[in-house]
Amino acid sequence: MLRINNFEFSTSFRENNKNPSAVNHVQDKDNMCNLAYLPYYRPFTPSFNARWFNASDNKFQKAKEYFNKKYDELEDNKKRWNRNYLSAYNLDTLDGIQEGIPVFKGMTMKEIYFLTHYLKEIAVHRGCHNMCVHCYAEAKPPLLLKTEKDKSEKINQMSYEDYCALAEGFKELDKRLKGLLFEERELYLALFHDADCSDISIKDKQGNEHDFTELVDIMYEATQLPQVFDTSGWNPKDKKVQQKMEKLVQYFLQDGNSEKFCFFNVSLNPFHSTNARYVKYIESDPQKAMKYRNIYTDRMANVLYTLTPIIRNNKFEFISRAFDNTHAGGYTEQALKELIDEILVKLENKYIEDIKCGNLKYVKNMEHMKSIMETIKNKAESIDTLRLAQGRAVNLVDKDDILFQRRKMILEEYDIPESAVESSRFNAIIDANGKVYMTNYLLTYPTEIQLNFENKNKKTADIKPDLQEKILSKAMIEKKF
Repeated sequence: MLRINNFEFSTSFRENNKNPSAVNHVQDKDNMCNLAYLPYYRPFTPSFNARWFNASDNKFQKAKEYFNKKYDELEDNKKRWNRNYLSAYNLDTLDGIQEGIPVFKGMTMKEIYFLTHYLKEIAVHRGCHNMCVHCYAEAKPPLLLKTEKDKSEKINQMSYEDYCALAEGFKELDKRLKGLLFEERELYLALFHDADCSDISIKDKQGNEHDFTELVDIMYEATQLPQVFDTSGWNPKDKKVQQKMEKLVQYFLQDGNSEKFCFFNVSLNPFHSTNARYVKYIESDPQKAMKYRNIYTDRMANVLYTLTPIIRNNKFEFISRAFDNTHAGGYTEQALKELIDEILVKLENKYIEDIKCGNLKYVKNMEHMKSIMETIKNKAESIDTLRLAQGRAVNLVDKDDILFQRRKMILEEYDIPESAVESSRFNAIIDANGKVYMTNYLLTYPTEIQLNFENKNKKTADIKPDLQEKILSKAMIEKKF
């Protein structure tokens, strides 16, 4: 039995026979990031059966009666081009349908609808060691928790118990709403904001670690939203992460499992902190520069080598971003092409060495190798040039540069939280302590919404980019709906 906030959960495994087939590719409305997604499937997933207590029966019953009546009316009257969405309901009258669900304690249906309608990221793990210069989240390494006082006051990842409570809350409310909770939205969900997915795992109170595949299973079963996987690579000397990624590949290959994933994204970019050191030192200290260059190309060759079994899958994609060639320095489209060529030479050498040694783990023969290399080249050749300055990359462009000017225009357009409430360009983030933020990936507003997590009083690192002091209030959300 798992006990969360005085509510008991029995855990079991059951077969999930859902296997959606829709395939989509999402372009962020600000043209700032590409996200691809696919539905996701796993034969056996954890299920949490809750016993709900302390609901305000009268309020809940009235909301339930209203919902059932309205639902039947919409189902009876809707035409082929209409849908039964929560936006068609009076959310004030529907308020109470969420009663007794622990994670939503203290929240109104308007606040829950606002959250689920705009939710794109659940920051289960905070911080990233890659520190890519162009990272929209301006990611830094995880917050250090050195002392017992730090551990009692701060967190750098969501607790497993809070994560399960969130998933169960979504699942139970969606059940009460007959599947409408996430119906009216784009179908993807990222379990990260400023973290690399190769690092993502969270611990329960017993110290047991739950990796990315387990977390995807739980949240997909609860929401039916497919997940995004992004990585900028990992240190091949880190045996723990290397083993996790090898396990993930095998998991992905099992029958039906790939259906729960979005396009499996690997970032190839000149902005990675290690290659950025190459750019920094290439003029003043070429020998030192090449040391960092080799570290990065070795790293990414190993990433592609490890992921070889899934590279030809149509869900696998590269996120290749750079400045266009009108910009100076080592971050241009041409510089990235040269970087990719170096990585592929090292990857090919790894394949050839395997063939010579008879190690046919990833490639069977030279023809098979050539086929894989061709697939990689075709997928990597499409480079997305930055359309505005993001993250720390803003320091690499002049203030009269078009990339800076576009950034400035967007920041001015959304300089008050009311503008974010009304905009479809902002997405919601749930932080590790349950606090909710709204971001358009150029600036971020804190909101007054917070989920009822056990760790709700613990501090996290600031959510970036450009966290504002002004707060998006509950009153603004109430007014919107």
